Amino acid sequence: MKILVRYLGMTIEKVELSPGSYVLGRSQECDIVLTQEFISRKHGKIWFENDKWYFQDLREDHPNFDGKPIELNQDTSIDLGHDVDLITEDYLEHAETNITNLHNLKDVVGQSKANRRVIWGLSLALIFLLGSGITFYAYQRLTKPMDPNSLLTFVRSKIVEFERVRNEDAVKDYKKYGGLEDKDFKDKSGFCTGFIIAPDVVLTASHCLFGQLIIDMDANFKIKTSDDKKHEVKRILGFDIKKDFLFLEVPGLKEYGFLNISGDYQVGQKVFTVGNVHGEGIAIRDGIMASETSDPNDPEIKFVRYSAAASPGNSGGPLVDEYGNVVALVFAGTWTENYNLGTSADYLLQGKRKFVTNRKEKDVKIEFRKLLNYSPRWLLERLSFPHNSNFDENPETLRAMENVLVDVKVPTELEPFPEIVLNKINEVVRIKFEQITKSLDDQGIVSLGWNSFVTAETPIIIPSQFDKSQSKFKLLEDGQMIPKQAALLDTPSPKDFNQYKKKLDEQKKFDFQSYGYMMDHLENTKGDIGPKEIVYATGPFDSKKRIWSYVFGVPYSQVKFDYSSSEWQKVRSFPFDLFLKNFIGEKGIIANSFSPLVRPKSSREFTIKEIDKEISTTEIEDLHGRQWVRHSFSMFDRLTFDVYCINLPQGAMCLSKMFPTLDKTLLSISRSNYVKYWLPNYLINPFFWSVDSLIDYQERDESKGPIFIRDFKVKKSSKNQVAVSLESMGLEFSLPSNMTLLSIRPNTGLLGDDQKQSWVSLGVEALYQDEKKQFKVCGMGVEIDGTFSNYILSLYREGKKKQKSKQSQNSGDSEKGKKDESNDYPEVFIKADTAKKAGRQINVYGYCAPLQKDPLIEGTYEAKLSKAKKLEVSYRQIVQ
Repeated sequence: MKILVRYLGMTIEKVELSPGSYVLGRSQECDIVLTQEFISRKHGKIWFENDKWYFQDLREDHPNFDGKPIELNQDTSIDLGHDVDLITEDYLEHAETNITNLHNLKDVVGQSKANRRVIWGLSLALIFLLGSGITFYAYQRLTKPMDPNSLLTFVRSKIVEFERVRNEDAVKDYKKYGGLEDKDFKDKSGFCTGFIIAPDVVLTASHCLFGQLIIDMDANFKIKTSDDKKHEVKRILGFDIKKDFLFLEVPGLKEYGFLNISGDYQVGQKVFTVGNVHGEGIAIRDGIMASETSDPNDPEIKFVRYSAAASPGNSGGPLVDEYGNVVALVFAGTWTENYNLGTSADYLLQGKRKFVTNRKEKDVKIEFRKLLNYSPRWLLERLSFPHNSNFDENPETLRAMENVLVDVKVPTELEPFPEIVLNKINEVVRIKFEQITKSLDDQGIVSLGWNSFVTAETPIIIPSQFDKSQSKFKLLEDGQMIPKQAALLDTPSPKDFNQYKKKLDEQKKFDFQSYGYMMDHLENTKGDIGPKEIVYATGPFDSKKRIWSYVFGVPYSQVKFDYSSSEWQKVRSFPFDLFLKNFIGEKGIIANSFSPLVRPKSSREFTIKEIDKEISTTEIEDLHGRQWVRHSFSMFDRLTFDVYCINLPQGAMCLSKMFPTLDKTLLSISRSNYVKYWLPNYLINPFFWSVDSLIDYQERDESKGPIFIRDFKVKKSSKNQVAVSLESMGLEFSLPSNMTLLSIRPNTGLLGDDQKQSWVSLGVEALYQDEKKQFKVCGMGVEIDGTFSNYILSLYREGKKKQKSKQSQNSGDSEKGKKDESNDYPEVFIKADTAKKAGRQINVYGYCAPLQKDPLIEGTYEAKLSKAKKLEVSYRQIVQ
C-alpha cells in the first residue's frame, strides 16, 4: 500500500509499505521520518492487521491525543496537525472533485473579484471573532484555576472505583452464625480508586491488586465508573511494586475521557485528592504539595508528600492540581498527621511509556525487599513455613529471605495472574527456606527438623520417654488407669537445647525437653461418648475460646478402652462431628463479623454453639509416611479450617489448623507447606495402650502409623506372657508376669550422628496392679553407654551423687584429688556390658515405681519416681 503525507495539499512524502508495523515521526529511529519541527519524535503508528491498515496516534501527552485506532482507506484523511495530513493513494483517486464551467468564467471574473473581496473580509472577521472566543475559552480553561466543585465535575467521569464481588457464602454464614440481617450488610464493598489515563486504560496503586505483601492478592473485583456501570478488567499491562503503580486494561472506557499526567508541579502549590474514601464513594479534599522525600530503604526513589487528606480507599486515586492535571498517585497515608505519600507524575509517565505505549511482552520484577514494612518472618508464616528463633539469632542466614525476587511477564490476562505469581513466589521462598535450614545444619546450629538435634556431640535424643511431667494418672470407675495428660510434641527451642547440651556436658544429666501441645483429660465431654471413651483436649476449659486463636493449630485426642478386634475400624475412626462438638465446648466459641461486607455499626462478636458446614475429606501422607485424614470446611469470608487426624492403636489424635484465606491458590500452597514442613515435626507422645490393641494395630496398620510403633514389636504367648522387641537394639524383653498388666507404651528416640539418623525403640513403660491392688509404673530398656540419655537413670545418678557427697561430708574423709565415682550407674538399675550395637555399648536397666494417691484430688495418682526399686528384667538377644 502507498501512503502520502501532504502539507497544504502538496505531497511531501510518499512511501510504499508492505504488511507490517511502522512508526512515523521526527526521530531518526522511526521507520518513516518526517522532518517538520512540529511533528513529534514518535508521532504515530501504522500497521496491517486482519487485511486492513490502521493508524494510531502516539502523542500521549498532547492535548489533542486520541489513541483510538483509525482504519486507513480511500475515504480516510488523517490530520497530523499544522496543515499536515496523511492519506492513501486510493484517497486521491476516489476523493470527490468539484468542476467549474470554463465557458462562463470570463463573464464572471470581474464580479468574482469584487465578491471575493467582500467574502474574504467577512471571513477574516468571522475567523478573528471565533478564534478570539476559542482562544479566550482555552485560556480560561488552561490558565484559570478551578474551584473544588468545578474540579470534581471535570475529573469525575475519569475516576473509577474498585468494588469487591460480594461473597454470598460469607453473607449466609454471618446471618446463620452471627444473627446478622440484610440491613447489616453494605450495599457495596469498595476498597480502592483508579483513574483513566488513556482509552480503556486505568492507572491505580499496585497494592490495590497485590495487597500489602503481594500474597494477599485478590483479583475478585470489578471497576465501577461514574455512571454506576461495572466493568471487567481484561489484562494487566504493567506495574511497579516499589513505586506502587499498576496499569490495567479495562474495555469499555473510551467514552469517559482521560486525565492528563503532568510532571509540572512545585512545592507549595495547591493539590487535591480525589478518591473512594473508605470505599463509600468519591470525595475531593484539598491541601498543598509539601515536599519530595526519598525512600529510606531505596534513596534513589523519591515520593511526593502532600497535606491533602488521604483515607483508606483513596489508594490508587489521583492527586490533581487546580487545573485537573495529575501530579501524583495516592498510595499511602498516616493516621497521626497530614503526612501522605504519592508516586510522582514523572514515574507515572515513565510507566505509561513503558507499559501502555509499548505493549510488547516484557518481564517485570517483584522484589519483596523493596516493599514498605516487609518482614521475612511474616512471609514465612503466611505461606505456612515454620519459623525458628535461630533465624533471628543468625540474621546472616535470614538475609537471603530478604531478597525474594520473581519475574512475571506483562501484558497478561488478569484471571490466571494471581496463581502464576503465587506459585513463583512460593517456589523462590521454598528454595531459600531450605537453603537457610541447610546453612544452619552445616554450621551445627539446630534448625527445625528433629534430625538437626542429633550430632556426634548428642548422638541420641529421646523426646517421649516417661518423666516427671507425665507422672500423674486418673483412676476410672471401671478400674482403668489413664494418664492425666497427653501430648503432641514439637522440637525444642534452640535456647533450651543449648541448655540441655550444657547440662549434659557439665553435669552428665539428661534434661532434654521437647515442647508442643499438652492435652488434659476432659472430665465432661460434649457429644455421644461411651463410658469407656476418653477424650483429651487443650484448654482453656473455664472460658470461651476464640476461633481465631486456632491459627497455629490445636490438638485433640481420643482413647477408646472398649477395644474389640472385630471393631478395629470403628475403634480407630474419629467421627468429625464429635470433634466439632468438643472443639466448640459447652460455652461455645467466639467469632466476629469484622468484615468488609458488614456495616461498621453491625460489626460485633458472637458465640457459635454449633457448626453445620459441608465437610470435605482427603487422605494426606507426611514425610514420615504417616497417614492423616484431613477434614476441612470454610466459613465467613476469610477462614478455612482444617483438622488432620491420625489413627492410633486405641482411638485417634487430631490437630486443627486454620488458614486465614479462601483464595484457592494460596490455600493450596499453604496446605502443601504445612504438610511438608510442619506435620513431620510433630511427634505423638505415646499413650498407655492395651497389649491386644498394639498387637492388632501393628498387624493391620504398621506402615502408616506413628513413628514409635515401627521399631517396637509386641507379642503375646499362649500363656499370656508378653514380650516386646527393640528391633534396632537387637533385644527382646519379657514383661513381668507376677502382676496384672494394664497397659504399655513404647519409649522411642532418634539415634545417629551428623550424617545419618534413625528412629529407634529404646524401651517400654507399663502400668501394673500387684497382688495387693497397688498400682505401679515399671520401665525397662537400654541406654547407650556415655549418652546419659535416660530421665529415670539421670534422676538416680543425681540422687546418688548427693547421697555420696553427704556421706563424705559426714565422715569427714573427703580427700582432694580423689576419683569422683558419683556418676557411676546405680547398680540396682543397670546391667552393663550386655551387647554392642553399631559400635556402641548398650546397657540394660529396669525399675518399678509406686503410684500413690494425691491427697488433694480424688481419684488422682502420682508416680513416686524417688521411691523406685530395682526390677530384675528378663531379656535375650534376637537375630535381626
